[in-house]
Amino acid sequence: MSIALNGDGIISGVSSISNPSDITVGTGASVFSPAANTLAFGTNGSERVRVDSTGITKLYGDGSTQCKIYGHYGGGLNWIIGNEGNQNLSINAFDAYPIVFKTSGSEKARILSGGGLTFNGDTAAANALDDYEEGTWTPVISDGTNNATMSGFTGGRYTKIGNQVTCVSIVGTTSLGSVSGVIRITGLPFINGSQYSNVASGWAENLNITAGHSIGGWIGSSEQFLRLTVWSSSAGTASMTSTDWSSDGGVMLTFSYLTS
Repeated sequence: MSIALNGDGIISGVSSISNPSDITVGTGASVFSPAANTLAFGTNGSERVRVDSTGITKLYGDGSTQCKIYGHYGGGLNWIIGNEGNQNLSINAFDAYPIVFKTSGSEKARILSGGGLTFNGDTAAANALDDYEEGTWTPVISDGTNNATMSGFTGGRYTKIGNQVTCVSIVGTTSLGSVSGVIRITGLPFINGSQYSNVASGWAENLNITAGHSIGGWIGSSEQFLRLTVWSSSAGTASMTSTDWSSDGGVMLTFSYLTS
């Protein structure tokens, strides 16, 4: 085959090119047309890049459907790896560089090298959103040693965004068993941070408290349980005890707290 370039840099003298060996460039590299209005590039006997008739560019890594784009920046190696078969996409940045997303020339989001997502040009690790989680937790009435028998409807859910945990729960018992003295609810999904946190209740049933008194609670520093309280005096709250509860008592609670 005779290949020639005219004065405009256009290949001439070729009527049809259709396989990876049609035009060889250097050693082992080729240019060919696998279909009408389609241009492809190959290396080592395999197709690597294809531009189809609609202008879509497809990249084939090692002969499979995997696509790899590599680039060097600042002495570090960066790459994008995708796999059409299982829809996986991996974007990597080395040497402690972040991954930055921009639109109209302005930064909109950044994944920090140490983990976490920031927005609109913020680079502070303290402001990075570094966790999101949803789950369930199991509240248990206890005196710290003995646990009550919990009813079948007892349960709780939580959402954790960053270091903030929001919990909702319904707590009921069928028997207090050996529970005595000041009572608490154990089973919180995470340990509280260094600050104290408030607990609110909007519903309760079958309790041994005075009419007009309300239920609340709080979570202590570095604790994983909440202490129940009763607004039982003009001076404020008192710790709720087993005598304020009952064998079939129940309460609904909603609260948020901050982890470390």
